[in-house]
Amino acid sequence: MAAEGGPSKKSSAKGGSGGTFTLMGEDYTLANSLRWILNRNPEVEFCGYSAPHPSEDLINMRIQTTGRITAKQALKKAALELRKVCEHVKEEYKSGVEAYGQASGQMDVKEESEDGSDENSDKDNDNNDDDDDDDDDMSD
Repeated sequence: MAAEGGPSKKSSAKGGSGGTFTLMGEDYTLANSLRWILNRNPEVEFCGYSAPHPSEDLINMRIQTTGRITAKQALKKAALELRKVCEHVKEEYKSGVEAYGQASGQMDVKEESEDGSDENSDKDNDNNDDDDDDDDDMSD
């Protein structure tokens, strides 16, 4: 969430119980995940989102609460809960990969760095360029 808009002009809610937030640089992936968590919160009466246009890289998210918490507090709580869910999934994934590697006799588990490249070398990939089979040529 790079930026946040204030409550929308159409909101008649008092005390910040309703608001529209603009999530800059985000798409449906984050918006739908946040919506799911927000709608599970008993303090949230309504949560929905829309993308103004497919070419715009932003999402507008509307949140209406019961008034016991503000829309901003609900969004912050949902973002923190989503972070915990993602961390849990990441740890379970790592654990599963390690268990699979141990069960199959492979101890070397490759991880991707945050930039998407492999942290370990590609020593397992045998790109044997000496094998020049022309049988794979699709131009026949």
